This record gives sequence, structure tokens and C-alpha cells, in this order.
Amino acid sequence: MKKVFWLMAMVVFCGFGFINSAIAEQKATVEEVYEMCIKAADVLEVLGDDALSEFNNPEGEFVWKDSYVFVADCSVPTAVAHPFIPELIGPDQSELQGTRGTYFVSELCSVAQEPDGGWFDYYWPRPGHEGDFRKISFAINVPGQDYTVSAGIYDEETSLEKLNREMR
Repeated sequence: MKKVFWLMAMVVFCGFGFINSAIAEQKATVEEVYEMCIKAADVLEVLGDDALSEFNNPEGEFVWKDSYVFVADCSVPTAVAHPFIPELIGPDQSELQGTRGTYFVSELCSVAQEPDGGWFDYYWPRPGHEGDFRKISFAINVPGQDYTVSAGIYDEETSLEKLNREMR
């Protein structure tokens, strides 16, 4: 009986481990990035500062698969909410560069000025991997607020021109 219990416990434990690793391996899509940014902008437009805690929550609704939405204030420029790197909140990020020298916070703030937001790319370390990888991100300003929302995915192939033409 004891062996059966431990065998069942092992099967359940391994099953949960397999499910969790399968979920962690899920990749966000450009469509999801766009949709989550639009949703985030809508939430911030209505709730303002009261919504920021949800964007700081690593288990909140704006964290999914291998992506997340963060909130910036481009007038400073700084992050005002980030679910994984709270050290970015507050300090001026205008000099923050990607691994290949792109001042991506400036780029983020620039494309967000477009009426429907915009896509941009930069290179950044990918968690769990060696080297730098291309990250494509969408950014859009929040109507009536000083905030900009952005999210991205690691992607070596998708054309920014195509995204900016078809998905805004």
C-alpha cells in the first residue's frame, strides 16, 4: 500500500512538472502582444494610477506565456510599473541601451507617439539563453494619461514594416 501511495505521488508530481514546463515553453504571439497592449491602455485610461499594481504583479493578468506588459512615463523617461524588474521603476532610463547599442526606451517613446502606436526592435539577453536576441515590441500611449504601455517577444524573423502596416 505504501509503494502504491508513493508511486501515485510520483506520477502526480511528475505530471505537474511536465504541465508547468509545457506552459513555460509557450510563446506569446505578435497578435497577443498587440491585444494585451491595447487592453492595458484601456485599463489605464479608465483606472489611471489605481491600475499600476496589476502591472507590477508577476502573476497578474498582464503577464502571459513568455511575455508581459510594462508601463512607462516617457516624459521622464522611466518605468512606472514592471512585473519583473522593479529597479527600473523611477530612475531615468533614457540612456538604457540594448546589447547592440539601441537606445530602446527612446525608440519606444517615439513609436508610441504614432496615433495607433507602433512596433520597434532591439537586441536583449534572453532569459535562460546565451547571447543577445532580437526582441520586437509594440508601444502605444494611454489616452488622457502620461503613460505608455509596451510588450514584446523574442523573434528573429518578423518584419517591422509588415507589423507596422498590418497590426496597428
